[in-house]
Amino acid sequence: MATAIVLYDDDARNRTKRVARAVERLREGRVASIIMVGGWRPVRAYSGSREMVNDAVGMGVDPSLLSRDERSNDTVSNLREGLRIASAQGTRQVEFISDRLHLARIRWLMASEFPNSSFRLVPIDETNASLVSLRRLNHEFLGYAAYWLAPRWMRESWLARQRSSMIGQSDSGSA
Repeated sequence: MATAIVLYDDDARNRTKRVARAVERLREGRVASIIMVGGWRPVRAYSGSREMVNDAVGMGVDPSLLSRDERSNDTVSNLREGLRIASAQGTRQVEFISDRLHLARIRWLMASEFPNSSFRLVPIDETNASLVSLRRLNHEFLGYAAYWLAPRWMRESWLARQRSSMIGQSDSGSA
């Protein structure tokens, strides 16, 4: 049976929708467990994946069915960590849960970065306001552009700098 891999979103509503979709698939018997990835903010000692685990537990999920990573903060590292955890658990089939725009990029990244992996894409219900959709579209465009235009060393250097600074962000929730 598959394992769901839920990718973090800074937008709390979308993040909750992603977790709820994974919980729904767990209750339907479509997945055996859930892995939460992303949202690592070391400067703030914040873990988005930990917050998502807490959300799932709050939705009634047995904590033994939940796993999380503690070091991914971009889509490529989310995929890498999610697949690493799934593999360590003996899972061969995974389902990525996110919004449709993000899933399109995930499909492309999986083909180029992890070509031998078996996966499915599971979208959340998207009833976003147009401004939120525009912001999401812009984010996805920048993700593609960075991957196509910047050499790997430059992307990794920029991501490392972003992970360590997280300028202008604050966390009022628990870590």
